[in-house]
Amino acid sequence: LKRVVDLVHYVQWTLAADAVPLDQWRVRLTLPESPSQDLPPVFRRVPSSPNTFEGYFQNYFSIGMDAAVTYGVERSRRSCFGKLVFGMGLGKMCYGIQAYRTKGFLCCCAPTLSIEDGSFRYQLPGSELEQVDIGHTRQLTLLNINSYGSGRVPFTAEELPRVAPADRQLELFTVDNAVHFGCMMGPQRCLPAVKARPQSLDFKISSSEYFQMDGESWKLDTGCHVEVQWHRQVRMLRPPTCPIGIWVGRQVPGFWQGSQTRRAST
Repeated sequence: LKRVVDLVHYVQWTLAADAVPLDQWRVRLTLPESPSQDLPPVFRRVPSSPNTFEGYFQNYFSIGMDAAVTYGVERSRRSCFGKLVFGMGLGKMCYGIQAYRTKGFLCCCAPTLSIEDGSFRYQLPGSELEQVDIGHTRQLTLLNINSYGSGRVPFTAEELPRVAPADRQLELFTVDNAVHFGCMMGPQRCLPAVKARPQSLDFKISSSEYFQMDGESWKLDTGCHVEVQWHRQVRMLRPPTCPIGIWVGRQVPGFWQGSQTRRAST
């Protein structure tokens, strides 16, 4: 906040906001041994399993290139130079510099995610477990809402109407290379296809990877077993529709209406 009036606006928006439903998801990471570094504060050790950690997210969970870039930015902004850059309002420049972490300069030789067998198991609401082969990919993302990466909408016009924040389903997509990642995060072109809409899924990571959950990133120096499952429904405040500038482009307030209404309309 740079001005007192900004605080007044936030209070006004809060008073005028609507309470809307939002799914909450549980992530469990089971490691072969105790981690050598601390996990983010959102994770708690499961008492019955010393090497299992549990956390929750509402917006997204991702592994790969985007998490690596965010990890680099977070480390940079804690340095003196990083604080200066962000203080001058040049934070986007820092993201551009950290883009080298996507390893796009390695072209086809860039390492892919170490997902065992290149597949994961998932379950749709009311169905049996299924297995999907995702092959060699450099990023795996689970989205619960329609936006990601500072408000970017990574869904095509055909896929977007099927996305809802409280339908007990996630949208899963993968990104194969740094060029694809850049097009998605920059001009929002070459948008990825939704590969599955699971209610739960699990897979195994065999080596070190970068992770990101609701904007907080970390790096695991060892493989792990990842389990994601619907937990419960929570309530959040949606900004009002009247102030100009809050809802722009493909970000519309109608997305946050009830899931049942959205399904009826689509």
